[in-house]
Amino acid sequence: RKCDCRPGLLGRTAQLAGEKDNEVVTMVCKLWVQLVQDDDVRVPFGKAHEHARELVEVHHALTVLTKVLVAQKESKDVAGPCLLALASLCLRNEYCQEVVDEGGLQAILDILGDENKQAEVITRALVLLKVLAGNDQVKTEVGRSGGLHLITAAITQFLPRASTAEAGCAALAAVCLRQAENCAQAVTDCEGAAVITSC
Repeated sequence: RKCDCRPGLLGRTAQLAGEKDNEVVTMVCKLWVQLVQDDDVRVPFGKAHEHARELVEVHHALTVLTKVLVAQKESKDVAGPCLLALASLCLRNEYCQEVVDEGGLQAILDILGDENKQAEVITRALVLLKVLAGNDQVKTEVGRSGGLHLITAAITQFLPRASTAEAGCAALAAVCLRQAENCAQAVTDCEGAAVITSC
């Protein structure tokens, strides 16, 4: 079926985010995540990609979500679902760049730099960072912004938690892929090899 997410719903979501109506924002994020999952076994080909493209290109979901994330990155109840929804929707190179242009990368780095953040929020931030690193420009920006230090620090902080360590290693690999400067920084400055070996 055609995805039925009207612009009014998106506008209302942005308004509610400003009012800190966390419950509604969280539910909308969860809805969008479900709309881009191929989980209907009754059909040979799902519509997940089409739904994601419509949400992003027609209804500007990435802009809405990124603005909510930037505004409420301190709220674990909102940040977690926003990070998950963004990771689910960033299916193309230009989508990744759009999130960065809206301030999403800085919000992710701020979350990773907050030592008081819950492990689940850190894990989702690492997952989104790995997704965004599909864009080569994002990889360069992460390296210049000190993101590699934040990734290795997050892995070290939550080393006993397998899902966080896995997400951190995946993010580290994605950011360093085909990026000689990032690789050198990860190994020499961030002790990335020792962190991965510890995992």
